[in-house]
Amino acid sequence: MAAVHDGDATQGSVATRFQRVASWMLITLIVLTVLGFIGALLYSAYHQTNAFFASPLWQIAYVLPLVCLPLAAATLIAIVISAARQKSRQRR
Repeated sequence: MAAVHDGDATQGSVATRFQRVASWMLITLIVLTVLGFIGALLYSAYHQTNAFFASPLWQIAYVLPLVCLPLAAATLIAIVISAARQKSRQRR
């Protein structure tokens, strides 16, 4: 299996290590956001009637989308900027 190097520009679109890591980070943040939304809905619906939803874990799930969604947006912007800079370097 051939190793992919960051400086290898022989192919048309070679993603840098930063882009690969940031892409996985973006996917993780989006999944955490969706799980946080689901947790927030469950917490707001059942926190008074069910003792299971009164734990601090569900309160953290309630705040999770407020943190992960802006981080996901910033990560997406960083990926787009990185890809644009890489394309402009390849055109020179």
